[in-house]
Amino acid sequence: LTFKSRGVLFIIITYLLLPLAYFALNYYEFGPRFWVDIFEYYLFFTFFIILFVAKNNNLIKKKYLLDKKNLLFGGISFIFFILAHFYFIFFISYRLFATYTSYVIFFSFISVVAAFISLLVAIFGTRLITDYYKSIFFSIILVYIQLIFSLILASIWKQLSELILHGVVIILSFFPNSTLYTIGNMITLNNFSVAVGQPCAGVYSLSLFLGVFLLVYTMEYNTISRFRLAVFFILGFLGVFIENAVRIALILIVGTYDRELALGFFHSNLGWVFFCVYVLALYYLIKR
Repeated sequence: LTFKSRGVLFIIITYLLLPLAYFALNYYEFGPRFWVDIFEYYLFFTFFIILFVAKNNNLIKKKYLLDKKNLLFGGISFIFFILAHFYFIFFISYRLFATYTSYVIFFSFISVVAAFISLLVAIFGTRLITDYYKSIFFSIILVYIQLIFSLILASIWKQLSELILHGVVIILSFFPNSTLYTIGNMITLNNFSVAVGQPCAGVYSLSLFLGVFLLVYTMEYNTISRFRLAVFFILGFLGVFIENAVRIALILIVGTYDRELALGFFHSNLGWVFFCVYVLALYYLIKR
């Protein structure tokens, strides 16, 4: 098998076969809570791959031969660690050993990282690991930082929701002829109401921005000054809050005229469009 074809095999196992395994366990054995963490972990897989490839753009030029011993050892290790990962996810999903949740999350992350590296060994051999162990370790540390940051944000989403609501109220106060009030995490403009839940509170967008920042830091460490990187982080972090507030305000305004449009197209697409435009514009400014 060529290097490219093994890369395709790696992607298929990571993004097709493993999600199918999650789905099978969820559908045939456990309750719906078991499904919760799948997208989060595969977001981190993707982030790891992007970081690693960005740091080693000459990777594809090197030759890594397929070895039967590596295939057997890596394959068995991969199965062992991915089963361990499922085991830890089961505990997290059903809140077993709640007192030790932070330790269970840590070992869940370690097991999925070990499975990931085992898969690399099985498909590409141990030489890939020895050649790029520093980059792999560096990427894992950054992914772990993002994971911890995401968990912290998820634990304070209600407080973040309150901040977003205050921002929405300030924006909509410029429309004096409207009826505006809030109850809990619900906000109503005239006859249209929305709830600012965990996704709208900025948990996912802030976590994603941290991933973007870490990627920019990795790629531009020697080309952009530390001051500009700090400005990029601060403005980006604050901008995500403002972007969320503006998005919800626009959804409310549109919802007073067309409820289906607001909860459909606007709700589904406005967030990622705003995020991409803002982050790209900010990146362009600090690169100048």
